[in-house]
Amino acid sequence: MVAVFTLTLERILHTAYIFTDDDKLVIDHGKFHKQQVIHICEIVRTERFAPRLLQPEYILICYGAGHKVAVRPVNSGAFLAEIKKRQG
Repeated sequence: MVAVFTLTLERILHTAYIFTDDDKLVIDHGKFHKQQVIHICEIVRTERFAPRLLQPEYILICYGAGHKVAVRPVNSGAFLAEIKKRQG
């Protein structure tokens, strides 16, 4: 139980979203999880979901052949603007 709590807390506190110079989005969930790399050109759709009961706001990114990932950046508006800017 303590291990699950520690892993969850690590993921919440240390998740970082990095836009690279070669137009990739790197999602780093901390030292206990593998980084996820998404090519910006593969992003098909982004959807912003408003907070519901006890659920924070998040963005759903659909990319590639049916892949999806939910992200929770601090500034979701700037995050979405950066994706659109890099998509051209």
